[in-house]
Amino acid sequence: LWGRHSCNWLDIPSSGAAGGILILWKSELYEIITTEFGIFSATVKLREKLTDNLWWITCIYGPSTNSDKSDFWTELNNIGNLIDEPWCIAGDFNEIIYSSDRRGSSTSNPQQKFHD
Repeated sequence: LWGRHSCNWLDIPSSGAAGGILILWKSELYEIITTEFGIFSATVKLREKLTDNLWWITCIYGPSTNSDKSDFWTELNNIGNLIDEPWCIAGDFNEIIYSSDRRGSSTSNPQQKFHD
């Protein structure tokens, strides 16, 4: 995948055609200190080997059903409450921020608590 570089990975398998998370890193550059898995996320704490800097990345796959969105944002908020180093969140939030972006229906806004 990365030529001569060694690559490590972790994943959360998909459920049919939905979900699934894959995190890849170059093992000569990063050491994984901690891993946490949630229903909608995989979070790792990394140490950069050249600088000893610590940081976190959370990869997410947000639910497409409204009934699970509140649980998704609660999970993300709980992860954030545990982190005191720099934090990057990446993935598919499956979320509409502005109701004007969605045609034909209104949206609830469960992510507002996280956004605030």
